[in-house]
Amino acid sequence: MRYILIFFLALFIFPRPTFSASLQEFQMKETTIYSLDQRGAAHVKQDITLVNNFADIYPREFVISLPKGATNVTAQDGEGNILKVKERKNGSLVLHLRFNQKSVGKGQRLIFSVGYFWPDFARRRGRVWHFVLPSPRQIKAFNNYQAIINVPNSFHNLAHSSIRPASNLLLGQQRRIIFKKQQFQQGPIALSFADFQAFDFTFRYQLENLGSERQEQIIPLPPITNYQNVIFKVISPKPNSVTISSDGNWLAHYYLASKQQINIIASGQVFVFPKPEKKPFYNSLKKSQPFLMATRFWPAANKNIQRKAKELKTARNIYNFVVNHLHYKLTSPGNLQRRGGLEALNHPQVAVCTEFTDLFTSLARAAGIPTREVEGYAYTNNPKLRPGGFRVLHAWPEYWDRARQMWIEIDPTWGNTTGGIDYFSSLDLNHFALVIHGQNDNRPAPPGSYSSLQDKNDFQITFAKTLLSANNQPLLELAPFVQSLQTDYGFVPKVVNLNLQINNRSLRTLSNVPYNVYFGNKAVHRGRFEFLPLFGRTSLKLSLSPLLFLGKPQFQLRFTLEGQPFVFAAPLPQSVYIALLIKLAPLILVVLAGFAILGLGIYKLSRH
Repeated sequence: MRYILIFFLALFIFPRPTFSASLQEFQMKETTIYSLDQRGAAHVKQDITLVNNFADIYPREFVISLPKGATNVTAQDGEGNILKVKERKNGSLVLHLRFNQKSVGKGQRLIFSVGYFWPDFARRRGRVWHFVLPSPRQIKAFNNYQAIINVPNSFHNLAHSSIRPASNLLLGQQRRIIFKKQQFQQGPIALSFADFQAFDFTFRYQLENLGSERQEQIIPLPPITNYQNVIFKVISPKPNSVTISSDGNWLAHYYLASKQQINIIASGQVFVFPKPEKKPFYNSLKKSQPFLMATRFWPAANKNIQRKAKELKTARNIYNFVVNHLHYKLTSPGNLQRRGGLEALNHPQVAVCTEFTDLFTSLARAAGIPTREVEGYAYTNNPKLRPGGFRVLHAWPEYWDRARQMWIEIDPTWGNTTGGIDYFSSLDLNHFALVIHGQNDNRPAPPGSYSSLQDKNDFQITFAKTLLSANNQPLLELAPFVQSLQTDYGFVPKVVNLNLQINNRSLRTLSNVPYNVYFGNKAVHRGRFEFLPLFGRTSLKLSLSPLLFLGKPQFQLRFTLEGQPFVFAAPLPQSVYIALLIKLAPLILVVLAGFAILGLGIYKLSRH
């Protein structure tokens, strides 16, 4: 964080020695304008007004500190140049200004400006532009202060702001954002601009069955959550199925023969969004109890945890407490031993992300707030936050917001290490979830934990240079089977109850896709795929007239995806069809007898 350091040197209007005047002797107003270009450089202009509080004192000199990389510096008042001396000091560029004008008298104003070019004001991380807005150290002494940031449209939308701006408007080819004095007094102001962040990932897993019988083994894949969408490019070999656990984990199932070993590669792209999207499949919290129970690392039933939780009550209060109570301390990777929520509460001096997450989860569960842990990758260019290098993952909590009825991610660790930036109200675009721990506080293990080779290539995450699209074709298999027959009276069936199982054998996940089911040429069902993951399955319950089965038509599933029509067909299996005909034999005999009687009657009438 760079600060603008301001102080005055003033002179009495009658002969007295020079001295440093207090800010109380002047009213000070400032507007700083940051105009960013396409490269992230800023043209900065500070317009400053000094108003005399006394009749016999006027400002004569002014000293201001600029960022180290500032160039093309200018300073002037109403009569011209006021820049006298430039010097490098303590990593800053210090300017000594001497005013041309003498604003003598109470209430008199002195207006001057300082301009400069800041070449690396904003930094680009993948698709995200990011910067921290400088704040005057003595902001309370200002009578009025505001910062205006003009950002080109190529930066896209304001994705994250640690403090809500006073104004955020789109004006032609640029966005104008304004922060005023009261916003600067709330804490550091960090801003990120992007529509989304994109990471490429490649994970390798090694599975081995050492047993004497066939065995099922499971690995986690990066999940789709409220904050991220995932497109898979390769999963090889293909899993037998993919299921979604009650914790929200995507689990790929493989069957290994005795003594078999397989090496799996999963690669693709994740898109991280600035605001959570409420996804029905991810937010179907049927039972809250599994996310309130006490575990080894989340001792929610402990009396000290309970006492503190009763005092704090809300998720916001718990977040603030954890951020301020714990002290982040860098340790070597070999000493990263997880201590749990109670140890973090009792010994706050040494904490990393697991302690921040475990303490929040313990207190929140004790307060009756369903909470779980997200373990994943979080990009940072600060080596202190990644003590073990690239392969050491990050952990952060996710709590259930009852008002919004959805899971919300927060990061108290970064709230502490960034000097108070708010990671409760909104998360940034640098958090990539890999696994979720809810009912178990340390399982499943994340990708990168499934290889005995210790190969650097088994875990790779980089910023995406080109974007993938979900253009791989869906491949669905239909498997109809009869569930039961309902009969009216006697032996004649009235309804055939049938399940149509749909298996997704492709890398494409279907979500919010309307579909129609036809049996022959008759539409028999319509609905919507709210969510059908890759290698996942679902089933439709159909109740059909038995007369539809007499001609042995086939089922068809029809839908349109991104403007392209898809049709998947499946006949009723021969064995099922024969068994169904046997069950329908009484009805068939009745129908045939009816036709025979009708034919005989027509024949007799024609003979007559």
